Amino acid sequence: MTLDEAKQRFPPMWAIYDHPKDFPDCFVARLWYGEVPSLEVMQSATLPDLIERVERTGCCVPLGRFFHDDPCIVGVWI
Repeated sequence: MTLDEAKQRFPPMWAIYDHPKDFPDCFVARLWYGEVPSLEVMQSATLPDLIERVERTGCCVPLGRFFHDDPCIVGVWI
C-alpha cells in the first residue's frame, strides 16, 4: 500500500521512540498511517517535550505499547 492510499484509509498516528538506533541521541516521533510510515519525524532531547509536540498535532490519545513492539517504542498517539 502506498502512503497516499494509507492516508485515505487510516488516521494519522505518532509512534514515539526512546533513542532508536537511527537517532541514538534523542527521543523521536514518527508519523504513521496504519502500517505505512511517512517521512515526517520530530526529535527532542526530552520525552515530555516530544509528547507535548505530538499532542499539539491533534493526536492526543496515547495507546501505550503493544506486546510485539520494538523495546525502544514508548507508545503510539492517535
